[in-house]
Amino acid sequence: MATRSIPAHPAALYFNELVPQQGEQCTLFGHFYHPPADDVDLTRAVVAKSAGGWAVMDRSDINDIVSGGVFYETPGKKQMLAVYRRGESFFYPDARGAARFSIRKPPNVGFLAGVALIAGWAYTCGSQNAVYKLDGAVWVDVAGRLRVPYAGPNDPILNAIDGFDGSDIYAVGYNGAVVHFDGTRWHQLDAPTNQHLHQVLCHADGHVYTCGRGGTVLRGQTDVWEDLSSPECKDDFWGLAAFKGEVYVCTYHALFRIVGSDLVRIDVPVNSAGSFYRLASNDSFLWATTGTGRVVRFDGRVWIELVWPDSV
Repeated sequence: MATRSIPAHPAALYFNELVPQQGEQCTLFGHFYHPPADDVDLTRAVVAKSAGGWAVMDRSDINDIVSGGVFYETPGKKQMLAVYRRGESFFYPDARGAARFSIRKPPNVGFLAGVALIAGWAYTCGSQNAVYKLDGAVWVDVAGRLRVPYAGPNDPILNAIDGFDGSDIYAVGYNGAVVHFDGTRWHQLDAPTNQHLHQVLCHADGHVYTCGRGGTVLRGQTDVWEDLSSPECKDDFWGLAAFKGEVYVCTYHALFRIVGSDLVRIDVPVNSAGSFYRLASNDSFLWATTGTGRVVRFDGRVWIELVWPDSV
């Protein structure tokens, strides 16, 4: 992603996924520049804290690639859920890493790709058009007839999921796939692209936004879609988030804000990595990972950069 030298420290991390908590705190999932073996994909969860501090969330690293996570509150409790590619998932009941416990893998799981919090419920999606909803500490298969049996490497894959509520859910994936759940069943929608779609956002403005390969950015709902793609940007889009009413998207090389029907490039001068990957937000900040040990955040006025100490 970025053309930087590889940090020498054995605990140097590069961050991909992120889960903002409250205020300045954000959980970041990092992979090691120097894993103990070539066939090991260790993920370490760390927390960017207030005033620029850092903490390791859990020193028992997970040997898998993280797909994402969500932070939410239940009565009297703040907690975070992390979901991993091969179907493992973990609760952090105090959202700081103490007393992590494992959730049983979803039934008939292939691999998982997207995670979202919809109307207070966690959902995840993945290969074979799988969709699961977390009920307590049990993943329930809610894909119905949308799901297909495993047939090989060309099977359909859903990369991301989001929703306005439990009866208005969208998921997107390979070959321009957009599917919608109306509270009763899933419907295949006709989106104006056959490019792989990587992210989806159900925004408070009532529109659904999605982005993906080849500069694809779409806005719409059900079968009415507007193509916001710019002829000047053919790079793949990997990040999508809303912050203070605005919608942001990013490629590896640039960050954009959607203004009307245009993509307006945003200059982030503090981003010394020169790259972007995932976007996420809470009420206070927009966050961006960079595919390195550096992350940037924006409060609506000022950008700052945070650097994992071992990745300098």
